[in-house]
Amino acid sequence: MKNPAGKVILLVIDEARSLLNDRSTIARNYGIVSDFRLLRRALVLVNECIGEEGGIFGVLIDTNSKVSDLAPPLSYDPEAHNAEGLVKVTFPPFVLTHTMDAHWKMFNKTSTSDSDTCHPNAEAKEKEKDDMAGGEVPHDIAAYKAIVLGNEEEALLALIRMGRPLWWSTYHDESVGTIDLLQSVKMVVLLAAKKLLLGTYPDGTAYNETTMYGVASMLCRLGERPYMTSALASQAVADFMAILAYVNFEKDGYLSSYASDPVLALGAMKVWYTIEDGLAKYILPQLRKLILDEAVDTGGIGEMVARILLLLAMDKCAFDGKSYKSFNLKAQFVPVYSFLAVLQVCELEPISSKKTAGSKKMKNLSIFKSWIYRWKDWRMGFTHFVQLQVEPNEDTLWYLLGRRAAGIFPRNQNGADLIIPMFCSKSDNASCMEIDETRNASDGMVSMILILVKNRFPTDSEFNESVTRKLSPKYVFTSKTKKRNKNKKRKAAKKTVAQPSTSEQENPLRMKSVQDVIRIYVNLGEKKTPRTPAKFIYYASIADEYANSGYDSERTKECVREQTAKLGFTFCFNSLGCDTYPFLTKKLAQCLANFIDSRWNPIELVDGDLNRRRTATDSNKKSNAISSNVLPDDVLKVMASEGLVDPPGEKRK
Repeated sequence: MKNPAGKVILLVIDEARSLLNDRSTIARNYGIVSDFRLLRRALVLVNECIGEEGGIFGVLIDTNSKVSDLAPPLSYDPEAHNAEGLVKVTFPPFVLTHTMDAHWKMFNKTSTSDSDTCHPNAEAKEKEKDDMAGGEVPHDIAAYKAIVLGNEEEALLALIRMGRPLWWSTYHDESVGTIDLLQSVKMVVLLAAKKLLLGTYPDGTAYNETTMYGVASMLCRLGERPYMTSALASQAVADFMAILAYVNFEKDGYLSSYASDPVLALGAMKVWYTIEDGLAKYILPQLRKLILDEAVDTGGIGEMVARILLLLAMDKCAFDGKSYKSFNLKAQFVPVYSFLAVLQVCELEPISSKKTAGSKKMKNLSIFKSWIYRWKDWRMGFTHFVQLQVEPNEDTLWYLLGRRAAGIFPRNQNGADLIIPMFCSKSDNASCMEIDETRNASDGMVSMILILVKNRFPTDSEFNESVTRKLSPKYVFTSKTKKRNKNKKRKAAKKTVAQPSTSEQENPLRMKSVQDVIRIYVNLGEKKTPRTPAKFIYYASIADEYANSGYDSERTKECVREQTAKLGFTFCFNSLGCDTYPFLTKKLAQCLANFIDSRWNPIELVDGDLNRRRTATDSNKKSNAISSNVLPDDVLKVMASEGLVDPPGEKRK
């Protein structure tokens, strides 16, 4: 259109997948002409008739990413060139992602404008916000703090505003004429659950091949994503509520994921627990199939299983002894004490480091009880995990709390693999926890649970370091001083002069003592023995923990020397079973054990299967596994080794 005064009509076709006709339908109705080509012909003809005065612009909309590439390759398209030799191609796909959190952003914008318009420093505050993120604030952390520390009903409404606009629109429609907030929320959560099951009501008949046995609920809560080139990447977006973030220029790779969507996570919980043993019978076996087909990027099998365990523990804690059907689903916060009680760790006997000499057992037990009492007023709550792209800070923790999420550390992070935020409002702080008196009463405090996951068999040779130094905030979070020194050396090597920024401050999370966080060590591959119980509490002096660490200044060294008498504690979990995790059923524990069989050591796959066979045989003496009564384990292992042509070599003790 060359006339600037001309008018353009947008022809928008929703559910454009209807243009993807089946070949038999095309042949029967239109010969070899598809609906898409008919539409394109019509648009070309009408725009030629209109000429320079305007035109009709066609837009195809669908969650099915195949609509981004309806046209055949140019060499096979007889209509790709017009009479003048001009090539006719479709526009590249435009991925709509700006609708995520639309109602939440709108609510924050309205609230901020109402509160800041009359503020004497409104302009200065806006400039400060712009400077923080290069012209825009990605997340209003103050708003997240407010809903975490504020009214529970307002927090629930905030969760519905997050994620897709569909949730708030549905809630608004359901709540018209009613005063029962929870009933309206239940309808929204039911809709989210049905969306994860292709619109099917979550009952026993919904878990089938068409709905992929509800596995989307697992991907949603674990924060996993399909590989770009897998068929699941497109299918998850079209049918199972994944978010399409990007389509590559060749249109054969789709970057999709399950970003933080609190309502969808609540719907996924409903899919998990609506029927008994739904996880063990349907969802987890389907997840294992996707992993074996290399369709899903897990970020590590051990970490994935640990995330499942933590979600199950958190769910049981939230249910508070009730069944899912009688539980009021509000994504509420729960005491940290309750979470530790579900894990059954507070009554365990502490095991000391060999370096912690001269310590009396009763005295150390008293120190532990004093330390655990510090968390009496702290609260936590998460319904799903979110993949973090950069090192977290305090703002990250408030963001995660506000969305009822826990974090997955970036893959190049030191030490810990997972982070769970927790908070305490200042008014509730009666446990003698040190606080910053310069904060406002409404600020509250935030801390974290650091989790390190291993899948080492038979034991972790780096155990002492894993449960102490590698779970220390000083190790997990990077020192900006060290970063500046490295950058300075690099620039000096290039003979350039650049002064490091003096305004850059250390990450506050790095400055926390090991006594100011809760640490959890998980080794899924270790077997329980008399010397290594299923779970225990490990403690060592803080000075011993930092003995091999670097320090940024002499002041830090002096602080550590003063803390020689103080102890750091780590909750340790060895092996995977009902003894270690009492909230697991035998079926569920067996399903999770199927995941952690080593993929790089085929003999360990055999060992894992033989262990499962023994369990099945012991529980059912009338088992149909005839070979279990004929061939003993060692014979089967020898046969497997011969089939694998297992070469000789030194075996580790």
